[in-house]
Amino acid sequence: MEHRSNIKKPIITVSFILAGILASLLIFAAVFVDKCCRTLICEAGDTPDFSHITENGFVSSLCKIKTDIKSFPTDHVGTKKAELCFFGFYKKEIKITVSDTKAPVLSLSDLWITNGCPLSPEDFVKELSDSTAVVLSFEEGAPVSNKSGSFSVLICATDEGGNTTTEKCTLTVSENRSTAPFESGTDEDIIKHHLDFLSPEALNYDLEGIPNVGKAYIKAKKDNTAYIFEIEFIDTVPPRGKAVSLDIPLGTVIEGKDLVPIIDDSTNVSIDIVSPPDCKKAGEYNTEVILTDEGKNQSKYFSTVYVHDINTDVTVEAKSNNDILASLIFGEGGEREGLRIMHENATDDMVIGENTLSLWGSYSKLPVTVNVIDTVAPVFYSKTVHVPEGSIPPAIDLVSSYYDSSSVAFSFKGDIPKGAVGSCTVTLVATDTSGNSSSKNAQIVFVADREKPYLEGVRDITVNLGEEPDYFDGIQGFDTVKGPLKVNCDDSQVDVSTPGTYKILYSVDDGNGNITSEHAYVTVLAYKKVCLDVENIMQFPLLPCGCEAVSLAIVLKYEGLDIEPEALYTDYMPKGDYVNGNPWKEYIGDPFTEGMGCYAPCLCETGNSYLENIGSKKKVYDISGLDIQECKRYIDRKIPVIIWGTMWMLDDDSLCWTNVVDGETVVWHSVSHCLVLIGYTDTGYIFCDPMRGIVEYTQEETERAFEINFRQACIVE
Repeated sequence: MEHRSNIKKPIITVSFILAGILASLLIFAAVFVDKCCRTLICEAGDTPDFSHITENGFVSSLCKIKTDIKSFPTDHVGTKKAELCFFGFYKKEIKITVSDTKAPVLSLSDLWITNGCPLSPEDFVKELSDSTAVVLSFEEGAPVSNKSGSFSVLICATDEGGNTTTEKCTLTVSENRSTAPFESGTDEDIIKHHLDFLSPEALNYDLEGIPNVGKAYIKAKKDNTAYIFEIEFIDTVPPRGKAVSLDIPLGTVIEGKDLVPIIDDSTNVSIDIVSPPDCKKAGEYNTEVILTDEGKNQSKYFSTVYVHDINTDVTVEAKSNNDILASLIFGEGGEREGLRIMHENATDDMVIGENTLSLWGSYSKLPVTVNVIDTVAPVFYSKTVHVPEGSIPPAIDLVSSYYDSSSVAFSFKGDIPKGAVGSCTVTLVATDTSGNSSSKNAQIVFVADREKPYLEGVRDITVNLGEEPDYFDGIQGFDTVKGPLKVNCDDSQVDVSTPGTYKILYSVDDGNGNITSEHAYVTVLAYKKVCLDVENIMQFPLLPCGCEAVSLAIVLKYEGLDIEPEALYTDYMPKGDYVNGNPWKEYIGDPFTEGMGCYAPCLCETGNSYLENIGSKKKVYDISGLDIQECKRYIDRKIPVIIWGTMWMLDDDSLCWTNVVDGETVVWHSVSHCLVLIGYTDTGYIFCDPMRGIVEYTQEETERAFEINFRQACIVE
């Protein structure tokens, strides 16, 4: 017994300790929650301050603000509530007292009014702002507005917090009252002209939103003064309209605007039918319509309504005649007094589906919905056709004639045997757009095919050493029966690693035993040849001295730009004369007759002026000074190069013209010439030469001519 007593004592002690810890935690939690939920005071228009929670890391980890504080309403005074969440599960509300301690901001304008115009405090306000609702009032009562003169006015602005702002301004009451009322719809210029007589000075009047009938208050502002003019609009002119008589089907609902569709009045007009027709009973009715405007002015109009007992939604077979259509619309007898179908064979112009048909009535057109259907299969006649063996003709080729109310498609029923020479019976099927179909047998006679196919585009090919030819470029095989055919090429004898000429054989087989063959030759050059696909332009006869503009046009067209050489010279190239000119900056002379020319900087300026004018991102670059061998790298990049050499690449550096410009001597050689480098070989250079066409010059003569003209070159990129 003594041993058990010793065990109980520690257990009791631990229990007391745990209970104490739990009690401490509960007390802490209660104090923590109470401290976080203390009532907050917030100024109207401000965001509530929760910094006692958000700025303490420990507190913000245990307490979360559930309410969206940024959108919390503080535009009215009073006590509001927000929600907090403690320890992730315990929710509690916090009170927020919204107070308003700031007076409204009030700014007034002086006011000028016509004698007798009613007033309110708002008429004087130029600017008003506050965080809560504001009530405006006159401090000493509303001023008298029917006594002319100038008066001091005190305006009070009081917000929800009881804060008041009082401002002073001046009221001026004119001696003039508004003149006689204006007729509704009076032109604005006339109204403004009238207001100019009442106004103390020239103003811009706001005439937006003036009423049709009744008093209107026209406002204006100038400097720090607001103006109010009281005028009145009346309506003494009865409305005018245009009445129409109608033909309608039984059961139609008639409104006043149907009988008087056109109304002219400056105010809103109501339409009343005094003696409405009985639209549920066929017959002719005389009706009276009264128009009443906002000024209570009235006018009367009369019209006739003819009510017809007809079917306004009918279904008819396509291509039916008018007698059938009339019997469906009008019933037995197929006619009605005062109604008729407008066009003969009306269904001829209708499509399958819903159509609208107009009937002529005694007074108006009357629409009828006609649903056109097609339930009749096509009628057609077949014929025998002869075709080459192995071919299948289109089904329509076996039809001699057909008839249907809609378009018809023809097809074969089942498979058509191929290849057998002789007669074959096939079944044709005709199907119209409504799905109706009919069938009929026809004969196809297959005739033995003895016509050989065609080969087109076979030509000799030249390639550089080691370059694999494109044997099928531009080669086509065709048969009149089977159409395009596959072309075969026997190139087994060609060795592109060895210079020489080799024979190749093209063949095409139509499958019916007809074969066409044609040979050609492949020449493998012993040297390398690189040439761009650039189209040459000749300078003769239009520009005999304009090789620079022509060369630039050649390159621009290669870049996909459509510009003529003469336009480059006329519209974009700088121009000079023989006396003061400088070919480095301008063209000397006249390219159409006896001109001299220009150098690379001038041509670059010409090209860039054109490119900038059309909005192109490309530019002309001056690459002068490099060795002619270096131009090859531009050709390898597929960029043609404009260079300055000599005519026929002559080794002639004699001068034909000199000039002194800004203290420097400028020269022009006798046979200077501009052309476009488009390719090269192992032994020479290939050019688009505006004088000769596409030609090749040797390396030696090209390099010497290039040196004579100062190694000038330019590119477009």
